[in-house]
Amino acid sequence: VQDAANAGHTLLAAGWISTLLSGAILLLLGRCRASDILRKLPLPVVGGFIAAMGIIGIRSSLSTLTGASFYIAWPTDVAPFREWKTWAHLGLAFYSLVSIRYLSGWIRPYIRSPQVQAMASPLCLLSPILVFYIVLGLRGSYAEI
Repeated sequence: VQDAANAGHTLLAAGWISTLLSGAILLLLGRCRASDILRKLPLPVVGGFIAAMGIIGIRSSLSTLTGASFYIAWPTDVAPFREWKTWAHLGLAFYSLVSIRYLSGWIRPYIRSPQVQAMASPLCLLSPILVFYIVLGLRGSYAEI
């Protein structure tokens, strides 16, 4: 993006367009009965592919969070791990994982209203985003997005 003032709008538009195109492609594949082809693939091949994609996703996430380059699953440079920001980023990532997986189960027994209890899971899914923007606000770096 060449204009920093419009970077957020451009990223938002790109996200919406990619989401809509992905949905349209998936609907088209569903209409063409593409699942019949995928059912003929052996389960170990599909499992290996999914595991490899998970490893690549974790590695790229850690690289983005820490600023360190990784070879397979290990960092090639440990200098970023000496900074407190790296550990703060990893802490926020850990909070995101815990809140998405466990937070709604932990707080649901303490909520008496069925309407609020039904909203516990969606709110727990949104809590990492809220914490992210709170941290950005405390750092004063909304303009860098």
